Amino acid sequence: MRTTPLTSQHTSATNSAYALRGQNHQRLGGAIGRIAATPIKKDLATQLSRVVDLRQAREQTVRRISPLDRYLEGWAKANLEEILAAAAPDYCFRDPLIGTFSRRSLHEYFDTLMDRLEHLGPIKPCDMAFELRGPMAELSHGPGIWFWREASRIGLTGVTQIHVGEEGVLAECVAYDSNMASHMLRCAA
Repeated sequence: MRTTPLTSQHTSATNSAYALRGQNHQRLGGAIGRIAATPIKKDLATQLSRVVDLRQAREQTVRRISPLDRYLEGWAKANLEEILAAAAPDYCFRDPLIGTFSRRSLHEYFDTLMDRLEHLGPIKPCDMAFELRGPMAELSHGPGIWFWREASRIGLTGVTQIHVGEEGVLAECVAYDSNMASHMLRCAA
C-alpha cells in the first residue's frame, strides 16, 4: 500500500478547516452566553422545574395503586383487610349461593363459605383466595366491570361484576359456573 506524503497544500487546507471550526465554536459559545444572561434563561429554568415537578407527580401517580387493584389483590390473597381497605363505605357484596354482605359483615362470608365446604376436607383461609382475571372487554361496556372469578383450591369458578366509584369499590355481584363445587355449595345451604 502506497501512501502519499502530505503536501503543504493538504496541511494548509486541514489547518484552515480547524481554524474555521474554532471560529464557529467561539461565535456559538458567545451566542449561548448572551442568551443565558437574558431573562429567557429564567423562563427556561422555570419551565424545566415545571417539567421535573410534572415527572415527579406522574411517578407518584403510577406508584399509587387504584382501589380496584387493591381490591383484586385482597381477593387473590383472601385478605379481608385489603378488600375492605379498597371498599367504599356503603360497599355491598352479593353471592347468590351464600348471601349479601356489607363492609361490616363481609367476614361472615368467609366463615359461611368455609362451613359449607368443610365436608370436602380441611379448608384453610388461603384456600378461599379468588383470582379475578380481566376485565372482560366483551361484557364491560355497560355499568360495572366484569371479571372471571376462580378459587382454584376449592373449585369455584364463574364471573363477577364490580362497580367502582370515587370512594372505592361500591359493589360486587358473583355468578358461579354450574360445576361440582357450586352444586355442593348450593346443597349445603
